[in-house]
Amino acid sequence: MISKAIYKISIDATTAPTAPLVTASDVRAFYALGVDPQTGNIYVGDALNYASAGAVYIYNPDGTFKIKIDAGIDPTQFIFR
Repeated sequence: MISKAIYKISIDATTAPTAPLVTASDVRAFYALGVDPQTGNIYVGDALNYASAGAVYIYNPDGTFKIKIDAGIDPTQFIFR
């Protein structure tokens, strides 16, 4: 089974976290990941079936689900200004 979890770890950490920050259970084909440097929101691109429109899931910095947005085929990257 492929994990759909996102973990957060400090660059100073000496051990890995045991619990994920985000469990993206609704994501079917985890395809992209981005973090908005201004808000800390976490963006996950879902390619669904790689042939039809995908989706973007946005999570708050604390890992709670915020919103799902319809996207084009295979959302692969996020660019923040």
